[in-house]
Amino acid sequence: PDFTKEAEQQIYSILLEQEKFDEATDQIDKLIQLDPENPDYLVRKSTLYQKMQMFDDALTITRDLEAKYPLEKKYTDLYVSQVEEYATFLMREEKFQQVLPIVEDGLTRQNNNKTLLDIAINASSAIPDYQKGINYSLSALSFYPGNKNFKLKLSNMYTLNKDYDKSVAILDSLKKVYIYDRKIKDAL
Repeated sequence: PDFTKEAEQQIYSILLEQEKFDEATDQIDKLIQLDPENPDYLVRKSTLYQKMQMFDDALTITRDLEAKYPLEKKYTDLYVSQVEEYATFLMREEKFQQVLPIVEDGLTRQNNNKTLLDIAINASSAIPDYQKGINYSLSALSFYPGNKNFKLKLSNMYTLNKDYDKSVAILDSLKKVYIYDRKIKDAL
């Protein structure tokens, strides 16, 4: 066994646990130099960058892994989870214009991702681009036709877009299913 790599990996894990990110970056780079063909080291570097909120760098590494190993679903899943975290971060920072390109990139990989669809609707509303929000809501409902949250968001988007008849129709249909829901009654 290669004890050098084992020792270097343990050092990296300790630095990560201690949140010494600069030193952990140096350590993962050392591991990559020892074994440049090991994709696990690149995943570690990508997730380290993610923890450091260096999302663009993290996504670049993961995107490269996706390209190099197109049959490995785990890299696509990692990419989408990083997109979710990045988009959530941007929403918290109220950088709504930057959110949609990131989310759309994730949706090209998982077009039925509930979290990304929800973020896309919220960002569209905040920009505001209500027609885009309506389109995302309709897309979400094509995957999750019974989802009350997406129906309420679509109704809200129609209202914001001054398409009141469509909004009321959705709320009326929800009122029949959720008879005692105050949120729906109050919206009418």
